[in-house]
Amino acid sequence: MAAEIEFNLKLIKGELIYASEYPAYKLKGQNDTTDNVMFRGDPDGLTERFSPHSLVPPEISGLWPQSVPPPPGRRPKALPKNTPILRVLESHGINIVTGDNSRKELRNQNNPHHGIYTTLEEYGVPGILIIPRWALAIFYNTHEPNLYMEAYNQLNACNWTTGEECRLSGNYSFEEAMERQARVTTTPWLQFRADPFMFHQLNLYSFPYNGKNYSLVSLWAEKALKHLFMYVDKLPVQSPKMDTTGRHYVDRMNRDYCGIEARAGYDSQGQLQNIQYWPSKTDCLSILTTTDPELQKMFKTLGYDFEEYGPETTLEVPLTAGHGKMLTLRNHTCNDTLMQ
Repeated sequence: MAAEIEFNLKLIKGELIYASEYPAYKLKGQNDTTDNVMFRGDPDGLTERFSPHSLVPPEISGLWPQSVPPPPGRRPKALPKNTPILRVLESHGINIVTGDNSRKELRNQNNPHHGIYTTLEEYGVPGILIIPRWALAIFYNTHEPNLYMEAYNQLNACNWTTGEECRLSGNYSFEEAMERQARVTTTPWLQFRADPFMFHQLNLYSFPYNGKNYSLVSLWAEKALKHLFMYVDKLPVQSPKMDTTGRHYVDRMNRDYCGIEARAGYDSQGQLQNIQYWPSKTDCLSILTTTDPELQKMFKTLGYDFEEYGPETTLEVPLTAGHGKMLTLRNHTCNDTLMQ
């Protein structure tokens, strides 16, 4: 596994790979690889799109907790097998992996907006973050409509995804199946869930459909966004790289454990004037979002990090454990409202 990770890292970075270093790969009869130009000469592209601290483990390798027996017919994936796997990831600076929301043991049972940290007792290596991930009813071994629908109806795959009742009898057409998959995708998006979605390489195969070329993934994405835009307007669609998604979960978990308590002060006209924070339990970031043009301008003058997303401006207010803070937004007399 270590050799495979090192091989892929060199490939991504555009480094020359010598056949003698990786004899098991054979390199299709070549002595050495030719120059790879994926990110060669594009350090910004490497920074923006490559996640050096993240990995999608094939078949959830190494992530089966010790205390959970595998389903019937599945090989045990618990200790000690996953210990060397996770040690290899750790040695290469990889500390973020993906789980599978269709498996109870791979999603956080206390908060759907949280990931799971591996522990020494359950996984053999502590401190690797398993972020939640949605499993689509798009199979790893299908690439075009006919094969997809043959599997979808034979396996009753409609029941693999929740959010909408399945038909009691009769087969789905390809259009019906893709539309349903798109509709059930909309719900977690509207819930501000950050979970990525699972797909496989074969699902990127292109085929003609309704006068255009699509893959199963691109058709799902187009239909899912169409349903999303029925409810949401003026918000750009973002697809962050995996390292960024992992940091989102770390920040969210830290914020929820922080015990933030604050009072918002409003004037007699109902305008927000200030926010007073009580001492927090731990260091974390308080997140404030507004669409008020005046507050948006004020947010940008406070010296804190902020993000603009469509019509929204979000401010990140750093809090230090054991210390309170007063955030003054406007200077008027105000009344206080408790915030938690």
